[in-house]
Amino acid sequence: MTTTLQKEWKIEDFDPRWPEFAKNPYPFYERLRDESPVHYLKEMKLWLVTGYEEASTILMNPNFGKKMPEGYPSYVQQPPEKYKKLNELPDNMLDLDPPDHTRIRNLVAKPFTPKAIASLRPDIEKLVNSLLDKAEEKGEMDIVADLASPIPAIVIATMLGVPLDDVDNFREWTTDLVRSFDATQGPEAREKGYEAKLNLLNYFETLVEQRRHNPADDLISELIAIEEKGDKLAKDELLSMCILLLFAGYETTVNLIAVGARNLILNNDQLQLLLSDPSLIKTAVEELMRYETPVQRIGYYTQVDTKIGEKELKKGEPVLVAVGGANRDKKIFENADKLDITRSPNPHLGFGKGKHFCLGAFLARLEAEIAYTTLFTRFPNIRLLDQEGDWAPNTAHRRLLTLPVSLK
Repeated sequence: MTTTLQKEWKIEDFDPRWPEFAKNPYPFYERLRDESPVHYLKEMKLWLVTGYEEASTILMNPNFGKKMPEGYPSYVQQPPEKYKKLNELPDNMLDLDPPDHTRIRNLVAKPFTPKAIASLRPDIEKLVNSLLDKAEEKGEMDIVADLASPIPAIVIATMLGVPLDDVDNFREWTTDLVRSFDATQGPEAREKGYEAKLNLLNYFETLVEQRRHNPADDLISELIAIEEKGDKLAKDELLSMCILLLFAGYETTVNLIAVGARNLILNNDQLQLLLSDPSLIKTAVEELMRYETPVQRIGYYTQVDTKIGEKELKKGEPVLVAVGGANRDKKIFENADKLDITRSPNPHLGFGKGKHFCLGAFLARLEAEIAYTTLFTRFPNIRLLDQEGDWAPNTAHRRLLTLPVSLK
């Protein structure tokens, strides 16, 4: 294959492990939607769904679940012997179906309600301004390292009760863990993912024991109180939840803030529109979530033989719902490849849909709103120092490694 734009590849040969796809997946998504919106990847032995209607159906359909049907072999590789402790850790909420998913989600939902999240605004505004004060002194910054990464890391660590001195370790572990989720990654990424998850498990075991003896005003202490009431949240479920809340509260928002900022700078007409009318910030966040969706794919298993579109899917087959592709579907979104911060309605699937709709959506939205508003109000002449974008070799998430900018 030569280049993406020449479209010389055959649809039946498509492979998401191609480097061209990691750099810019959208031309590939477009062709798949046009020719094969429910597409079987024969080498990877799974289905990739890029059409909006098909993706939306799967997200809402009980014929698709997060667990492999009973009696069918798992596609998930077991960790090597030195990581066997991970086998004792139950699946986190993202990988559960009702009724377990419903039970655990209800137990942890209170801190993520709109009212609870709104109360965090002053602290997040103070944090963002302090980060930008440091950048202003230098006249330039890396938006990933200096803004997008610290905001969600500090916010979710504070909510959980994780000491801020440990945040840097968490960011590294979380990055390695999330990369290992990508089905296109090789053995090295999986190994680093196991190591990162074990580090997180050991850390939270220690912190949870500390909180048992010395409770604090934080989410971990609240979860311990729930667990100690009996039969609602088991000890290992508590640890699994801590790990999930940390990486889910961090990774998606890093990508939303950094990639969204890049897209606003590249689309100067939209940036100027936002600066002239700050009330557009909420629709702007939704559009940036649609335009470059932080989590590009969501995995499911077919629970029974099911027809989606024109394709017959067999029980036990893995399915990747490419929400990043569905959110560019021209059948649903007019001028889908154009960034339009006034777009309304905007039924994007960036936060999922149905029972697995993102628990932290309100928090991610608030962090992004404050980050964009403060950054571009303080530095309206901001410009990119790298037009191409330093993209991570990860196709499951749309992630920038760096985003250097001049603030003058």
